[in-house]
Amino acid sequence: MYNFNEEFLKIEEDRNRLRKLNSKLSTIKNEINKAEKILDNLNKNLSKEKNDVDKLEYFSLSYIYYKMKGNIDEKLSKEKFEFFEAQAKLIESKDYLNRLITNKKELIKEISTIGDLDLKYDDLLNNSAEYVLKLNNEKSQKISEILDRIKFISLEQKEIREALFEGDRLLPCINNSISHLNSAHNWGIYDIMGGDLLATMAKRSKMDDASKSINSIKVMLKKYNTELDDLSEEINISLQLDGLSSVMDYFFDNFFTDYFIQGKINSALDSTINLKNKVINIQSNLTNKSKAYSRELDSLKLKLEEELKK
Repeated sequence: MYNFNEEFLKIEEDRNRLRKLNSKLSTIKNEINKAEKILDNLNKNLSKEKNDVDKLEYFSLSYIYYKMKGNIDEKLSKEKFEFFEAQAKLIESKDYLNRLITNKKELIKEISTIGDLDLKYDDLLNNSAEYVLKLNNEKSQKISEILDRIKFISLEQKEIREALFEGDRLLPCINNSISHLNSAHNWGIYDIMGGDLLATMAKRSKMDDASKSINSIKVMLKKYNTELDDLSEEINISLQLDGLSSVMDYFFDNFFTDYFIQGKINSALDSTINLKNKVINIQSNLTNKSKAYSRELDSLKLKLEEELKK
């Protein structure tokens, strides 16, 4: 039977080489950042030194002062020396930065020649497994079981990634709604305490903003629940901030109406905060589940590799 040890060994050697190259690249990038900051400071210093020379070379208060003291030439020579010194340091720093950038490009090019090792490794596993499966023996049965589990986990990981994506899109929208509702809540308290028409208008404006964001949440929540349904999870929560409140607020502006509307705001705020906590909890669980699957997937691939090498 064909031996796959050499192919797996080659990939492992490439992985070690890639780790070293990435380490060098990281060091170079840090050094480039430092060199760029130094170069920026040297540019500022050179500009300052040139400005000092210009002040002495042209008619100015500094020129008059040093001319009266009789040492204008001495002062100008000193300033010019400092200018040329700063210029020399700048040239040296630019050269060093350019060499670092060239080195970085060379490393990136060398890394690119290695290619995607994870993809190469998966291809090798699949091709090797296909070869062994065709033998239809006891070994191929073990490999078939491992492949089935890998397939299952890969599909689950795909579903989790899609759910996490929708959840990450949903959370900022929820936070936006909470912000509007908090503002409406604060204006509402001021309105109940005897606020004027300005307070009512400000509260209504924030309620309108919150209502729009809640409608956005409802749409996004449906997409999120669709993804969660594939994972046997779902969020059921009622979000409501009806338009009746607006009419009552303007045409029946009194303590009881304000108090009733404040209850609507508080209820919507509580529901939205509750939704946020549920989404955060689900996202956290999905992330942990994804990490556990990733660890199992790595373990299964190693187990598959060992079986293929036997």
